[in-house]
Amino acid sequence: MIGSAAGFTFFDFIVYDAPVVVVILAIIIGIFYVMFGRKMNVGDQQRAKIMELVETDYIKNPRLFKISIAMICLVVIGFMLHGTLGIESSVVAMTGRRRHPRRIA
Repeated sequence: MIGSAAGFTFFDFIVYDAPVVVVILAIIIGIFYVMFGRKMNVGDQQRAKIMELVETDYIKNPRLFKISIAMICLVVIGFMLHGTLGIESSVVAMTGRRRHPRRIA
């Protein structure tokens, strides 16, 4: 949305900002490694517990999960194509929001 306010499309924003973001990411990863690298070891027992987890046991509503993934994909595609389609990125962002708040069981 910041890029579109400046007249950039999504791809312009990626082209101009991606190199800087990659450099900053590399620097941050290096800093984290120096600060926490040796402290972030995981024992075999903890690793085995994690490997025993079944992802599908934690998805309480598979239908909602699939809808959410589809909406995320559509919003990302909308952000990529908003310049070509001639719509504002804020319209794309608002399209992806939930319309009727309700409790999800």
